[in-house]
Amino acid sequence: MYSLNVKNYKKVEIESASQGKLLLRLFEGALEFLDLAKEYLRENDDANYKHYLGRAQAIITELMATLNMDAGGEIARNLFSLYEFMLRQLIEAYRDKNIENINGVRYLLSGLKESWEIIINGKAKSEDFAQAIEDDNVENRINISARPANAYAQQSAGMKKIDFSG
Repeated sequence: MYSLNVKNYKKVEIESASQGKLLLRLFEGALEFLDLAKEYLRENDDANYKHYLGRAQAIITELMATLNMDAGGEIARNLFSLYEFMLRQLIEAYRDKNIENINGVRYLLSGLKESWEIIINGKAKSEDFAQAIEDDNVENRINISARPANAYAQQSAGMKKIDFSG
């Protein structure tokens, strides 16, 4: 009974949340799944390791799909490239059981989550976020390739887009 009440509470919480709060929940979920994947990797539990790594990948794919490339402009394109990089890192982690790849993705997701928290809570404008990304010079720390997003665009054609333009 308690479990059913918790599920119902979470369902109502998600259904009534703003787009920004939903975005933060996605980041929290991905971070939690990456932590679980690392834990199961340390325990040599392959099935659960791959399960939770796959769940984190699914969330990152959802983050990519919800970007509004038209309204988001360069910021959306940069985020898409960053998410694409994260997915490649997790694919390598899945294949090679490399915890460093997971740690790197976790670091990037944590930074993005913190930045979005500032924006969503009204303490900064999206221009400030763009400047923070530029100042951080992410491209010099990791090699991100910007490839066309046709597959993701087709996949997300019927999905609701989140508009972060302000």
